[in-house]
Amino acid sequence: MKSMYVLINLISVFTSVFAQDESIDSSKHIPPVNFTAQQAQQNMMEQLGIKMMRPGLNSDEKAPNAANYNEEKANPCPALPEALMSKAGQQISNPEMWWKVRRPEIIEDFEKEIYGRIPASVPKVQWKVTITDREFIGRIPATVKKIIGHVDNSSYPLINVDINMILVVPSNVKGPVPVLMMFGFPSFPAPAQPSPADMEKINNAFRDLMIKKVSCIFSHHPVAGP
Repeated sequence: MKSMYVLINLISVFTSVFAQDESIDSSKHIPPVNFTAQQAQQNMMEQLGIKMMRPGLNSDEKAPNAANYNEEKANPCPALPEALMSKAGQQISNPEMWWKVRRPEIIEDFEKEIYGRIPASVPKVQWKVTITDREFIGRIPATVKKIIGHVDNSSYPLINVDINMILVVPSNVKGPVPVLMMFGFPSFPAPAQPSPADMEKINNAFRDLMIKKVSCIFSHHPVAGP
C-alpha cells in the first residue's frame, strides 16, 4: 500500500508541460523554448537589464570584495526598525492603526526590497482539492489536503501549468489557526494507514481477484493457493 501511495504522489507532482491538445492552432503563438539553467539566467538578466552579476566574496583580505571574518562587522543592521512605529514616528497603539498605517508600510518594504511587485497581468489560478487525509503529526491530529492549482493559460495555450500544494491544518480547532502550505514536490507528512477493518477488506479484495485471475494455476498447485 505504501508503494502505491508513493506512486500516486510521484505521478501528481508539480508539472509544467507542453499542451497536447490538437485543436490549438500553434501557428498563432511563439513556439515554447526549453532553456538550460544558464540560458534561463541570461534571458532573465536581459529582461531585467542586468549587464553583469556582482562577484561573490573573495577569500583574499586585500581584495575589494574580501569576505568578512570579523564578528564585530558581521551585523550590517545593528538597529532594526521598530515593528510598532510608523515611518513618520507615530506609535502604533491599536489594531486599526496597525491595519491602516503600519502593516501597509511593511508590505510596501517587502515588495520593494525583498519579494518584488506582482505584475498586473498575472494569470488567475483555479484551485481544486484532490485528496483529503486525516493524519497525526506527532500526537496532534491534522487534516491534510492535496490541492492542485491550474494556471489560466488562455493567453498562451501551448503550455499547461499545474501547481501542487499540500495544505496542513490542525484538526479539532474552533477558530483561525496558522497553516502550513508546501509547494513544488510536496508529499503527505505521515500517510495514515487504513484501519484493521479496512485493511481486511483490501486483503479480501486482492485475494478474490487473485483467485479469479489464476484459479487454473491454484487447481494444479493447491499448496500455493490462498
